[in-house]
Amino acid sequence: MGSSLWYVAPRIAVLIAGLLTYRVLRGVGAERSASVPAVALCVLLIRDLSYIVYPHRALLVLVDILVLLLYLYWLEIVLGRREAGRLFLAVVVFLSAGAGILDLNFEVTFARVYYAVAFAAAFLLFATTFYDATTDEVVISRTVQDTRDVVFFGMLYPQVLIFIFGHNASVSQAFFYPALYIVHIAVLLFYFRRSYLAGLETAKRAEEEKERLYGFMHRVESAIGSQAELDRILGYIVEDAVSETGANGGAVFLIAHDTSELYLRALYGTFPPPYPVSAVVKERAARLENYFRSTPIQMGATVIGTTAASALPTFIPNADEDPRLHANHDPADSCYIRSLIAVPLIISQKVLGVVAIVRTRQFRPFEERDFRHLQTFADYAALSIDMTLAYLELLEKKEIESELNIAAEIQKNLLPDSPPKIAGLVCAMFSSAARGVGGDLYEYSQTDKHTARLMICDVAGKGIPAALVMVMINTLLDSEPGTKPDPALTLRAVNVGITRRTAAEHYATIGLCRINVVSGELEYANAAHHPLMVYRKAMAAGAGSAPDSAPDPAPDPAPDPAGRQAGQDAPCAGGRIEYLDTEGLPIGVDADGEYHSIKTRLSPGDVLVLYTDGITEAPNTAGEQFGAERLATIVVNTAHQGAEAVRQAVCTSLEEFVVAGKQHDDQTLLVLEFAPGKDDT
Repeated sequence: MGSSLWYVAPRIAVLIAGLLTYRVLRGVGAERSASVPAVALCVLLIRDLSYIVYPHRALLVLVDILVLLLYLYWLEIVLGRREAGRLFLAVVVFLSAGAGILDLNFEVTFARVYYAVAFAAAFLLFATTFYDATTDEVVISRTVQDTRDVVFFGMLYPQVLIFIFGHNASVSQAFFYPALYIVHIAVLLFYFRRSYLAGLETAKRAEEEKERLYGFMHRVESAIGSQAELDRILGYIVEDAVSETGANGGAVFLIAHDTSELYLRALYGTFPPPYPVSAVVKERAARLENYFRSTPIQMGATVIGTTAASALPTFIPNADEDPRLHANHDPADSCYIRSLIAVPLIISQKVLGVVAIVRTRQFRPFEERDFRHLQTFADYAALSIDMTLAYLELLEKKEIESELNIAAEIQKNLLPDSPPKIAGLVCAMFSSAARGVGGDLYEYSQTDKHTARLMICDVAGKGIPAALVMVMINTLLDSEPGTKPDPALTLRAVNVGITRRTAAEHYATIGLCRINVVSGELEYANAAHHPLMVYRKAMAAGAGSAPDSAPDPAPDPAPDPAGRQAGQDAPCAGGRIEYLDTEGLPIGVDADGEYHSIKTRLSPGDVLVLYTDGITEAPNTAGEQFGAERLATIVVNTAHQGAEAVRQAVCTSLEEFVVAGKQHDDQTLLVLEFAPGKDDT
């Protein structure tokens, strides 16, 4: 019987199915506790294969007890604390070991009864531990409840039948022992279902948060465009911050630059002062609010002042245990605070103030996702406040010409002063506005340890409206969930947000790259911008790397300015140029617009070039344009010297070409060299 195919094959098939399920779970980020049922499956298979060579019931019973103890270990992983009674656990181990020794060495007649006692003790320990375990976390509590029923009853019934019919009985080996495999498969499927539902919930929540962010942006844009009132904008900010996080109240504090003190400027819901207040002031709600609004907070004092002074967010999930809110610990007091989040409002490394939210009732505290959401929200809120303050300054001075300067300041806050240092990449950039305020936006950032993002954008129009579109694009790019989104999907999300929230004349062209700084894998998506120019370092004939096909079907790429198709080479003595391009409408034209990605792999020494039409369409005194061919020639002749050499050569050639000609359009150039193992210095 033991060597029969029907004995071995079903068990191996079930194990493979279980391990494949576990592999999928790990791929979607399931927690570490999902490994326990997979380990249990492996243990059972090893036991059953060993039983072919050594068919003794001691092996069967002791391994079954071991599996129960594995699930006690699983409970400790899930809850993050020890639950099983150590003394009772020692008794179980002692009884199990004693039963095995008696059966193997002495073959006593009552060994089966001894096994039953040991197994009953293990089941009792399992049941009391699982059914007494409690936690305040709803998700973890549901995990424990669902899993304990599956494991307990799924293992109890087959084991009772096994003890009745006998461990070595044919019916036990054919049906009851294989049934135990199903228990652990069921636990893995439970994890799979929960991971799938959690993914759906995360996607739904991210979409809802983006919609709320779109609505907030639209309200702020309308308010600034019609009548800029700072208190109205601040009211929008605190109201949206409270509603999106389920807080009981929120507040916005701004720094008075003449005194460097924080003043309460907007209040929504119930937000008590997070510092000691006299009993007389707390007698009436109106008196407490007036005191709160009129009393400045010193920089570095209280939780709010510390957040502003350090320019770092503060997250206090349980204020009852935090000494910083010692005056807010009494649930019966009107100033009670259960949980608090405070995030600084920062623009260009300058702290404007603090936005804070609280929960004042004794129920669920703030979670990590509330903290992250308020941080993302605070970035756009800071930009909105900065724009409003700048626009109010414009209205006070009544200087129409100042509008361009204000918009230029907004744009300056969006553009990096210098490229960040990212290991494996070397970046050089150049940007020049034609008339004080440009319509060009660019970004070079590291999204995670191995991934960098390169973006260039040309916004139609000038002034405050164009600057607002830039802010929205910048915010929407940063609000995409996940660290490695497909550039095409990112462009689609940005396009939907811009199209639904701005007028038809507010559109932009965008080129977006995602680069793996270790492997050199590159993905590029285009929204009607110029093709991505890729310089391939000179190599032997036939070498090189051609672009991979796009992950989803896309129309034939549009030709580059010189007439080549995407991926077509321009043979040159110092190397060669490839153009990567995909079709797509400008951002903001059609909400249903489709965008696609194209892939390639970079080799060390390869150089990427992105530019706006102010470079290639720059005219000289004779009306001749600088042109894409001239730009490509300069790249080929200088790329082997690095990104900075390309930038300097293009700037020099452009200056010599136009001579005294007037700059008609904004000019932006981004040059990126793939240099693994090298720091961008």
